[in-house]
Amino acid sequence: MYSNALSRQPSGNSALHSLHSHLSNTVVDYSPWMRQRPPPKSAGTATTTTAAVGLPPLHDERKCSGRCRHLRKEPTPERFAPENPAKIQWLTLQLHMYRTRIQSFIQRENDLKANNAKLRDTISNVEHSAHDTVAVNLRRFDQYHKTTSLVETKQNEEKQELLDIIDQERQTLANEVEMYENQILSLENQLGDCQQFLKQLKTYKDSEYPEKEQALQKLLKEIDETKLFSSEEVDELNRILEKQQEQHLENLRLTVAQLKEEQATAAFSDMHMSYLLVALDNDRMKEEIVIQEEKLRLLELECEHMRKLNGKLKREKSQAFDSRTLFPHVFRQNSMPICTPDMDIVIDFPERQTPLPVFYHLVFNLLFLFTCKFICYNNNNNNNTNNNNNTHIGDATDDELRQ
Repeated sequence: MYSNALSRQPSGNSALHSLHSHLSNTVVDYSPWMRQRPPPKSAGTATTTTAAVGLPPLHDERKCSGRCRHLRKEPTPERFAPENPAKIQWLTLQLHMYRTRIQSFIQRENDLKANNAKLRDTISNVEHSAHDTVAVNLRRFDQYHKTTSLVETKQNEEKQELLDIIDQERQTLANEVEMYENQILSLENQLGDCQQFLKQLKTYKDSEYPEKEQALQKLLKEIDETKLFSSEEVDELNRILEKQQEQHLENLRLTVAQLKEEQATAAFSDMHMSYLLVALDNDRMKEEIVIQEEKLRLLELECEHMRKLNGKLKREKSQAFDSRTLFPHVFRQNSMPICTPDMDIVIDFPERQTPLPVFYHLVFNLLFLFTCKFICYNNNNNNNTNNNNNTHIGDATDDELRQ
């Protein structure tokens, strides 16, 4: 309720001022809690109540009171006038009733004082809580006012930015519309030109196209016939050219071989005898080199075959001399089933390969290696003798040249 009331006020200062003015204008009636004067007493009861009521009234006279110690004397027994017993009883009853009323009034006064203190504490607490609530609401209102002002400022900025963007987009769209209108005008002009050209083409189609179409078909037919005839001629010419080319290449090869032979014959005829022998020896050496290379290739193949055979023999040897194969009764397999009384007895003798083939292969390998070494040794000796002959021929040619 306070927040709704404060939210309708213009600001926090004005709300606080109105609250103080409202509290100051409020009139609190404290009459139920104020002390009242006792009612005046009658003359008949004045003599009886003077002894029971407390202090006498104050006077400005400076003299000793009758209650001072130096004036205090022994009380003289009061002499009451003989009264009516009924009246005495009635007065006693009235006195008791008045005392009871006084006690009730005192109790009521104490209760009212206690209630008044409680109400004052409650009012103070409510007042403090109300002041705190008002302060919190004022702070909230200030924060809300700042937030609303900030939001309004931000909204105004965004609105201005959006308006600027809208203006730019409108300007861009206006420019694009103008560009498209110009393009439409140019396209309309092109369309008019195309329509005019279409009219000319339709006129040409109706008047000149049939004659030119017939002439064109006639020319296309002649072109097809010419292509067919020319393709046959081209195929024939290609076959003739291929034959001529093959014949020319064969003649060229024969001519080159003849020229080489003639040049070689002339060179051999003009060559010195020693050079001729060297050339012949070189030809023989080339042929021998080719033969030796072929032999070397065959030997390499044989060596590769022997390596494979040697590996195979090693594997066979390891299998032939395997202890598990030679002594199967000692090295039993783990997976061998356990015999039971209901099984049949089968005697299995393991077959063992003889080591004689292995020894035979080893002897054959040794003989083959020895033969290969012997052939290589002979080839080396032949090469050394050929080199010595060449050196002797070179020395002879040098001596002949010196002569």
